[in-house]
Amino acid sequence: MRVPFIKVRNHGYIEEISNRTNEMQVVYDAVNHIQSTAWKIFKPTYQVLDYCINNNTTIGKLPPQDDIPLPPKDFVFEELAEGTKDPKFIAWKRKSAKVYEYNASLKSKRLQMKKVMTIADEYQKEEEIYFPMNCDFRGRIYHLPMFLNPSANDMSKSLLVFANGKPIDNEENGSWLAIHGANLFGEDKISLQDRVDFIRKHEEEIIASAKDPLNIEFWQKADKCWQFLTFCFEWTAFVESGFSMNFITHLPVSIDHTNSGLQHFSAMLRDEVGGSSVNLVPSDKPADIYQDVADIVIEKLKNNDSILAKQWLEFGITRKTTKRSTMVKPYSGTRQSCRDYIEKHIKEMVEEGKTHVWKDEEGEDDLFAPSLFLSNIVYNSINECVIKADECMKWLQTVARLVANENLPVKWTTPTNFPVFMSYYEMESKRVKTKIGDSTVKLTVKSDTKKISKRRLSSSISPNFIHSLDSSMLQIAVVIAKKRGIENVSTVHDCFGILCSDAVEMNKCIREAFVNMYEKPVLENFRDEISKLLSAKNRAKIPPLPNKGNLNLNLVLESDFFCS
Repeated sequence: MRVPFIKVRNHGYIEEISNRTNEMQVVYDAVNHIQSTAWKIFKPTYQVLDYCINNNTTIGKLPPQDDIPLPPKDFVFEELAEGTKDPKFIAWKRKSAKVYEYNASLKSKRLQMKKVMTIADEYQKEEEIYFPMNCDFRGRIYHLPMFLNPSANDMSKSLLVFANGKPIDNEENGSWLAIHGANLFGEDKISLQDRVDFIRKHEEEIIASAKDPLNIEFWQKADKCWQFLTFCFEWTAFVESGFSMNFITHLPVSIDHTNSGLQHFSAMLRDEVGGSSVNLVPSDKPADIYQDVADIVIEKLKNNDSILAKQWLEFGITRKTTKRSTMVKPYSGTRQSCRDYIEKHIKEMVEEGKTHVWKDEEGEDDLFAPSLFLSNIVYNSINECVIKADECMKWLQTVARLVANENLPVKWTTPTNFPVFMSYYEMESKRVKTKIGDSTVKLTVKSDTKKISKRRLSSSISPNFIHSLDSSMLQIAVVIAKKRGIENVSTVHDCFGILCSDAVEMNKCIREAFVNMYEKPVLENFRDEISKLLSAKNRAKIPPLPNKGNLNLNLVLESDFFCS
């Protein structure tokens, strides 16, 4: 089956791109280099997973094979009148609905797990596996195969290593293997040396995990436990080699950005405050904007006399409380999404054994009021940390509305000459009558109109603009890496996977790509392209660009924690 290189439905856009292929060499070179990387199934982790699944264990957060039972009934169905409002029945229905929802999620997880293992079983004897890729309309790169691929979930990633290894030929490379292990465990907000020390401190538990994973719990405490188990196998082999500089490593080491969305906004606007919060400047330990927001929230709660404020302080505010809301801010995160993330956070804390007081009269969770209360505080606190980014998002939204006023899509060209075509249309609903057997069924069918949706265009411009820059930076970095002899490369949007032997050089490639990209007037170029789309009347309404700060962009080249 032929698959298009760029996933879009607009044939006019495809035709335009086909006429500009000679301008997109960086895009093609990057994608070809990534999909030319050879992989193989890592058999030790596969064997552990296979045993656990076949023996219905829940080791490593695997979903159980059996559904949890419905709550017991303290009433008799036959004795209930039709349309009853019996409180016992209503309470049972409410509890049962949550069980049904949980069991439905288990089915989805089991299905995904089985598909991953079926594919892994099929390919475990292959010496080399390759994953073809394509792009979306913003230039973001995706693996085409589903379920088992290098950008899938923790279990899938744990089963894949590079087919072609490379010696760990110096101590610094060995340190990056340790740093990767600490990151997987969740120790990623400490200095690089402290991460190495964490692994050396827990070396006995790591080796024990590799020797007897079914009876050792240490590896299961990791944030990404199955990838950490694969690391345990690799680190144990490295230790048993006597830390030999000739040890051949195959394990992909991840290099991840610190909230890449805010990094892009801070670089565009030379924002020294935002840049400091997302590691664009050198420091002794990594800046943590999620913790910065959490600290502001705690101070506001301390100065708030309400009962909910006291309850939240007792429950505890951590970086996890604010992480998701802060992370999606550059992507047009809303107050509603902020509330949703906080409610989800409460539920996750409960699963980990935390208790709270937010219950209804029947003892069920009643989380709307507390999550709404905190979401307003968190949302405002985020804006205090990323003032420049907020200004830029509002500017982008204003410009998008001007384009929508003329019923036009938003078009721009990325720094790698990838043409982005962003169009969202108003929807219309139609009622359709059809026959199924002897019954007449009325269906509602939704379809696009020819009118551009001002609301959808405005809300989508910020995330799509940032994603297009993210993909450009990634493509430039991969091309630089290829020129410097880095053969094994994996990417997941703003995260790179390479061998620890290439980690130091890859870090340099990523930093150089970022600085080189923002030495050009990225935002000004976007404005100029938009201006050409607009009539003179609307062109005059484009507001001035946000004022720039005094961030020295070259400091990125010296920042250890820009991506680590």
